[in-house]
Amino acid sequence: MRQATPILLATGNGDKQAAFRLLLDGLPLHPVTPNELGVTASPNEDGDTHEAIAREKAVEWSQAGSMLAIASDG
Repeated sequence: MRQATPILLATGNGDKQAAFRLLLDGLPLHPVTPNELGVTASPNEDGDTHEAIAREKAVEWSQAGSMLAIASDG
């Protein structure tokens, strides 16, 4: 069996983390929180759309945690 790939939940918000966990359930991914990794990030959040801001967040958190990341905005 393949080992699950870790993915960083790019938020400190417990409700958003729970929503991400539901979204990822059943996929070969292992959700990890910033607190569990001991990482922080401060994305600019200056995109023109929710999608652009979510991308900024995902990229910055991915770099901070050196792993895949999932983010949202709005």
